Amino acid sequence: MEALSSKGVSQEAASKMIGHEWFANRPTEELWNVCEEFSDAWLAGLDAERREVLIDEIVDLCYVVAHASGGFLGFGKVSQSETDVIDRVIKQQNASIESLE
Repeated sequence: MEALSSKGVSQEAASKMIGHEWFANRPTEELWNVCEEFSDAWLAGLDAERREVLIDEIVDLCYVVAHASGGFLGFGKVSQSETDVIDRVIKQQNASIESLE
């Protein structure tokens, strides 16, 4: 992010660029694994209450994105592939919690 910032690209703009890229081209399995490892490490540094709140926020955001991208005018059906991704996120988050208990 610092490299982009030094070029005058804000963090918000960079985040939007990454999000747009992920919509256009599904992230690789390697990137998924890196994100999961990062999530495990981040959650390990939080107390149980904060972990639960953060996981709820992550899952809620997954559903917001899925609902916005499907159906008619952004309302309606969540695709099976989106459901599969959300299920993967939930499964990974639950595994992270279980490993900490």
